[in-house]
Amino acid sequence: MEYLKDGARKLGLQLSPNQLEQFYTYYQELLEWNQRINLTSITEFRDVQIRHFLDSLTVTLALKQPMLDLRLIDIGSGGGFPGLPLKIALPAIKLVLLEATAKKAAFLRHLERKLGLGGVEIVVGRAEEARADIRDVDVEMCGWVLGPRLNAAGRMASSPAEGRLALDLLLSESAPEAQRLAARLEELKRKVGFAKSWGLHAEVITTKEAREMVPLLTDNILGAMYNPTDGLTKGVLTDEALAKEAIALGAKFYGDTEVIEIEVKKGRIEAVVTAQGRIKTENVVAAAGIWGPRIGRMVGVSIPLYPMQHPLVKFGPLPELAGHTQEITTPAIRHQDKSMYAREYFEYYEVGSYGFSDP
Repeated sequence: MEYLKDGARKLGLQLSPNQLEQFYTYYQELLEWNQRINLTSITEFRDVQIRHFLDSLTVTLALKQPMLDLRLIDIGSGGGFPGLPLKIALPAIKLVLLEATAKKAAFLRHLERKLGLGGVEIVVGRAEEARADIRDVDVEMCGWVLGPRLNAAGRMASSPAEGRLALDLLLSESAPEAQRLAARLEELKRKVGFAKSWGLHAEVITTKEAREMVPLLTDNILGAMYNPTDGLTKGVLTDEALAKEAIALGAKFYGDTEVIEIEVKKGRIEAVVTAQGRIKTENVVAAAGIWGPRIGRMVGVSIPLYPMQHPLVKFGPLPELAGHTQEITTPAIRHQDKSMYAREYFEYYEVGSYGFSDP
């Protein structure tokens, strides 16, 4: 278990011989049960240590210290990741494993007994349906909710503020306009049915319900489609979390360092020249986002990527949002007929449009 032991140490975790033995038993049981039910496609001993066990333990990078009285819910636990590895490494935490598949839940129960873990509750069901079945951990007081592969990327809230609205506005009282928008409302219902076929929990809500979610809305709304599991994410926060995970595995980051040139000889990369010096390497990964084409030109490779911008107007500060210290507390709004959206931004509202000719 050297990969696990060394990696955990880099994360600030000292695993005892007993804990390492628990992890090894976990690995053996995972392989045995994987022959009967599909738990994972990762089965090599080294890969399981790194991509399952250590990957799960990187959650500790985002957890507040101390972690002795922590309460966690692992939603969609599957083979137990990341919840059970965290429980082994941090025995004092209280853990709920929420899994919709009964066979996988049976594996989790077996593993809990086999490893001699206490303070673990296993609930069979979906997150939106199983709330009343979770006893040992108060969902309202739970500090962290873990989703599959979320890891250190951050908190996952269950507030309706994380959802988004797709609105159709009643812009005119004329019969043709009202008829058109009535047809659009039927289109929203069709979209809801399509979303549900993919396991999403969208619904058409009334004008009153929409205004309760976003009090700044007027009555000129025919209806709205609401998806409570949609949400706001930020690439920067995700990148920071992934960077922490990579650093724990030995990667090094050099900020504010411009790439000036990539040296190529006989069709092969030899080095990257930066503002802080030359780095000898045979491999370069272009992860520069919208600046990717610039990196590509340094080696004669065309990267068909183009930056896009759109108008964004900020209104405020608004009296209705005075004192707001969170970036967004209400659902974002989309008016898809006009390619527009609006969202709360602290004490302001931002309105953006992708329909440049008629915003």
